[in-house]
Amino acid sequence: MSGNSFTVVVAILGTTISPYLFFWQSNQEVEEIDRKDAAEPAKKAPQQAPKELKRIRLDTFASSHTTWARPGVRIDFWSAVINGFVAVPIMVAMMMVVSRHDRMKEFTAGWMTLVLGWSAAAVMAIAVITLVVP
Repeated sequence: MSGNSFTVVVAILGTTISPYLFFWQSNQEVEEIDRKDAAEPAKKAPQQAPKELKRIRLDTFASSHTTWARPGVRIDFWSAVINGFVAVPIMVAMMMVVSRHDRMKEFTAGWMTLVLGWSAAAVMAIAVITLVVP
């Protein structure tokens, strides 16, 4: 594969696992709690978590795939490449946090989430390293 091919791979991964989604999603969740009288943070009402997590997965899937519906503009491509670079440390930090039982208590990520999360972070890191190191 050429350097251009790896740039495209990083751009695709950067768009798919874009850091803005992490921040956008958490902001939306806080707004959702504020809007609904019955809604509580998961720490106060863990029984609400399964339904909300299902909705979050659907929201994240839909928003990451609508990115491809936009016109293919050069700036979109390069912002996706930058997102690919930025996603690696964010994903590593996120995985470190969700694996800490002393901090997350009952919300500690399960083994499957940890395996998939660390695998995704590794794939992103390999793609970025391959792009940078010829």
